[in-house]
Amino acid sequence: MNLADARHDGHFTPAPGTGGASTATFWAEVENGKITVEGKKVATFADPSTNGDEGAKAQSNCAETNYTNGSKKFPPESTALPWNEVTSATKEPHYVICGFTYDLGLEHMSTFTSGSKEEPTEKAERTQYDYYNFVLADGVGGGQTLIGEETDYLGLPAAIKKIAREGIERLSF
Repeated sequence: MNLADARHDGHFTPAPGTGGASTATFWAEVENGKITVEGKKVATFADPSTNGDEGAKAQSNCAETNYTNGSKKFPPESTALPWNEVTSATKEPHYVICGFTYDLGLEHMSTFTSGSKEEPTEKAERTQYDYYNFVLADGVGGGQTLIGEETDYLGLPAAIKKIAREGIERLSF
């Protein structure tokens, strides 16, 4: 379950002033890497949210997570390369539970058929192009701004946004 779903409608969150550390209602801390104590590796734990045991939304605590495709450094150089193997690094010094969400866009949409009577149109391609531009937009009303403002998610790192913007330019009809 992701943080936003867990906090939705009050699931796993205390009423104001009734929860938190040393109370009956609190977030379960998630493993957050390991440290060496007296020569032994010991797991550390951290809160899944940037604002702790609060009912109010914040951001997921994933900003320091390192991602990989399992064998190569993440991110891939292009959106044309496979992204389906994205995971947190095997030896992750931070949250191993953080995930990466992505959408698929179609280059040359007109070459894809659905088997239905309605085939892809230039309008559909324009909708796809506009949607991805919205999602990557910063500033007032932009998708990245909306994601980053107390949604329990975390917006894209700058390096990923750059690759995604280059990918948007590959979309055509």
